[in-house]
Amino acid sequence: MDKFEYKVYRFSNDHLHEKNLQVELMKTLNKLGSEGWEMVSTEGMLEAIAKSGTTQSTEIVVFFKRKIEQVSFN
Repeated sequence: MDKFEYKVYRFSNDHLHEKNLQVELMKTLNKLGSEGWEMVSTEGMLEAIAKSGTTQSTEIVVFFKRKIEQVSFN
């Protein structure tokens, strides 16, 4: 049976509004991909705003996994 390890990245609302977000994000994703990490899920974390009755994303959480190489002693 395959075994995996997991990594979680969190991007805050402040980070999402930075001018160089796309460049920085692509560098990070390409680095993780070259290390064998696969993005498996993203989730937007929402915050309700009581006055207006709306919600807004406060951060995005990104989940990655990669297969753990198992050593065989045969």
